Amino acid sequence: MPIRHPPRREPRVLAVTTDRGRLAWCAADPWELRGSGVVAVTRRTAATALRRLIRREKPTAIVAGSPRLDVAMRAASRGLGLPILPSAVRPLAIVTATALYPELALYAPTRALRAVALLALGAVLEAAVPTRPYAPTHH
Repeated sequence: MPIRHPPRREPRVLAVTTDRGRLAWCAADPWELRGSGVVAVTRRTAATALRRLIRREKPTAIVAGSPRLDVAMRAASRGLGLPILPSAVRPLAIVTATALYPELALYAPTRALRAVALLALGAVLEAAVPTRPYAPTHH
């Protein structure tokens, strides 16, 4: 029986940062921006909102744009086996990003979304993102 969709082998990074009491997020893989948005959170609900984003976007790694999110990211990724990339990941240059990803203007219309999208693209293209493990096939 043929496989309808082959398994994804390329990395997908979820970048998250804070913006005036909200989480700005962007999911990117090497080929395209997969999604972006803003979620209103409080300090108590940040980990729950991150966990919901992780389950929906299914990234292979996450990266934070601000050090205040480290505790919430550790709490959200606990039990999911998701690696956290270091905060020292450099964002992709805006000139390079607009040349490689023409959909950047659609996914990142605001300054906060543009910053988190550039962080996600920099992480997916330049950081050492571990590959996604797959279960062995049983015949």
